[in-house]
Amino acid sequence: MFAPTTDPVSWSKSEVTQWLQATGFSELRSLFVENDINGEALLELDQETLKELNIRNIGRRIKLLLAIGRLKVPKKCLCVKLNI
Repeated sequence: MFAPTTDPVSWSKSEVTQWLQATGFSELRSLFVENDINGEALLELDQETLKELNIRNIGRRIKLLLAIGRLKVPKKCLCVKLNI
C-alpha cells in the first residue's frame, strides 16, 4: 500500500509510479517515467497533456484527472473541542 509522507508536489518519479500503481493506473507507470513526470508535473497534467502522452481512452483520462484532483485537496483535520 502506498502511504506517502510528503506533499505530492515534492514526489519523485518513483513515488508517482507508486501512486499510479496504488490508484489502479499501473499501465501508465513506464509512460510517466519516460516523460519525467514527478509530483510537480503530475499536479499540472490536464486533458491536453494526457492526449499528448497518447492516453487515448477518454474514460481513463477523466478518471486519472479526478484522482489527481483529489491530491490537490488539502487533507482536512478533524478537531474536537472537549469541554471537561
